[in-house]
Amino acid sequence: MKKIFLLIIIFCFIMSLLNSEPTSFRNQALGNVIDDDLDLVYDPIDLKFVSGSRLYTNLSNLVSSNEEFLANNSSNTFLIGYSTKNPLVENLWTAFFIEFQKTKVANSIAIDSDLNGLNDLFGNGFLSDEFTGYYDITGDGIYDLLQQISQDRSNYDKVNQWELALNNTFDMEKFIVGFKAHYNSNSTNLNNDYNMNYIENNIEDNFDYLHISELDEYENSVDNSDLELMASIMLLDFRGSELRGDLEFRNIDHSNNILTNYYSEEDDYDIDITILEDYNITDNINNNCTERKGNEIALGTSIRRTIVKAEARKNEGYWKIGGEISVGSSDYTELDETIDSYTENYFDGLDTLFTDYREIDTETTSTEDSGSQTNTNLGFMAKLNYPFSEKVYFGIGVHYQYQSLSRKTDFTENFENSYEYEILDEETTFADYITTESYSIESDRTIEQYTSIFVVPVGLEYKFTTNQKWDIRFGSIFRSICHTINDAREIKTATPTTTETIYGDGTVEIEIEDNTYNSTSEQTQTTSSLTDYYYGLGFRPTQNLQIDLLGFLGSSSGETDLFSADFYKQLRLSFTILF
Repeated sequence: MKKIFLLIIIFCFIMSLLNSEPTSFRNQALGNVIDDDLDLVYDPIDLKFVSGSRLYTNLSNLVSSNEEFLANNSSNTFLIGYSTKNPLVENLWTAFFIEFQKTKVANSIAIDSDLNGLNDLFGNGFLSDEFTGYYDITGDGIYDLLQQISQDRSNYDKVNQWELALNNTFDMEKFIVGFKAHYNSNSTNLNNDYNMNYIENNIEDNFDYLHISELDEYENSVDNSDLELMASIMLLDFRGSELRGDLEFRNIDHSNNILTNYYSEEDDYDIDITILEDYNITDNINNNCTERKGNEIALGTSIRRTIVKAEARKNEGYWKIGGEISVGSSDYTELDETIDSYTENYFDGLDTLFTDYREIDTETTSTEDSGSQTNTNLGFMAKLNYPFSEKVYFGIGVHYQYQSLSRKTDFTENFENSYEYEILDEETTFADYITTESYSIESDRTIEQYTSIFVVPVGLEYKFTTNQKWDIRFGSIFRSICHTINDAREIKTATPTTTETIYGDGTVEIEIEDNTYNSTSEQTQTTSSLTDYYYGLGFRPTQNLQIDLLGFLGSSSGETDLFSADFYKQLRLSFTILF
């Protein structure tokens, strides 16, 4: 039995580091090594040991822990959670959390109405302007020039997110079983668009001789969904300790698309030339899309021995060791495509030959990385929580996590540049030509990533005042991270750079360069270590209310004056109602 248990411990990994679930203010202030009731409520086993009922609302500040109530600085998310012993089913404890957000945020924007280089109109979200200007160019007191400018600018951030967590624990006397379901869907869309049309008019002739139009679009959309199902079982008495096993399934569906589009056109007209106008057009489109879909299975175990029994499990003295291993696979696709196009047309209105022309230059580049990805995560943890006295509670832990990722894809790269030149004032076509330059590469690509994380958290909590309703908390987390990336590309096929020129008289010239390419292998390794410090306060004014305060001295603005209103506005508070 001992050998089996040791093997399970060796091949285990701490997946709690990857979960996006909120943590209590007590846990954060104490370096994530000492739990509070909220941390137990989210656990499929420990939910059973949370006495009474708990109500969590937006006042609990659980979405980001950074909301500032007194400054009305919010994440704009609705949250409600509740945990209790089920009144309908004996020995069943239930907890649920619901969080959702649907917002459309209008960002600040500005418009330079007369295009003189200085913004003079300001707004939020969407702004439209129609500018008209009359100018006396000759100085004779009569307007010569009419200028008309229309501009639209919009900048919005849209978020549609909702999250549901349902946790159930059933006490079967000798052992406890639990099941948790956690689903998160997050869709964000960032839009920043600009549209401009410019006209100059000769008032005397009532003739528009200059048109300029410009379009600049940017869109960044993210669609992520994550499903987590977890089943747990704990043997309450395993040689005086608690032995636990966990099985977890995760499904992920992530996509990110970034699209930029820039278009500009300038047309010059001459009232005496009705055949053709001069113009140039610039068009640039870039599309980058990344998709990842897959599944992951995790298996974990832990053993916990209570040293000092307390009324609440969160205050017990105990040691715990355990770990988890997970394996996963997913499909991976990344596409990056850019199209650059430039068109110029020139006509001088004279009878001179070989002067008027049209040229079109279009360049298309694209890369596609498509294949599969596998990942393995392995870890180990050890933790000690110990009450030195009724007033002093201490915690220390060690976490080690090893992550490996292997991505095998087919990598393709394509390039094509087309240049067309045409003489417009000559009937013969021998000077006209179209040149196309192209090449392509197909390769097997392998990316391997290895990450090793070593974490040592320490926390100390001191109860002060005679009634011991106040807690002051200090915590630190030391992290050492080593990250290695191996990126290898082995060329399978490659077409050399080929240039084909087709002249107007039908002549064709083809030039093929030497077919040379490089198969490459690159390694990047980084190592870093850092220590973060945390602190907070806890206060229980009544049996039905718990108030926690996190990192209350100083702010991003550097305000530390206790007598300043700005100091109190940046306080981060959490309120939990107990029944």
